[in-house]
Amino acid sequence: MMSDSHSVTNLIYQLEAGDSAAAKQVWDRFIHRLIGLARKRLQRLPRRALDEEDVAISAFNAFFQGVEENRFERLNDRDDLWQVLAMLAERKAIGALR
Repeated sequence: MMSDSHSVTNLIYQLEAGDSAAAKQVWDRFIHRLIGLARKRLQRLPRRALDEEDVAISAFNAFFQGVEENRFERLNDRDDLWQVLAMLAERKAIGALR
């Protein structure tokens, strides 16, 4: 079982406090899942135009900036975190498809 210092909820609090190590841990835990989501959304787009890693990186950049700017009112646990990341990735993928 993971210690409390490594729980996603604690990582969110650390991230909101500006901890760059927490940002790396969030990235490490969610990047592959986010890439998979982006891959599903981009199936109709030619690979050379934009790939799933580009979408995932862009979504993470928007997420980290949003956390810095306190734009996410509800970011309390791993489910909230995933919903925000998925929403950002979906928007990035939709933008790429347009």
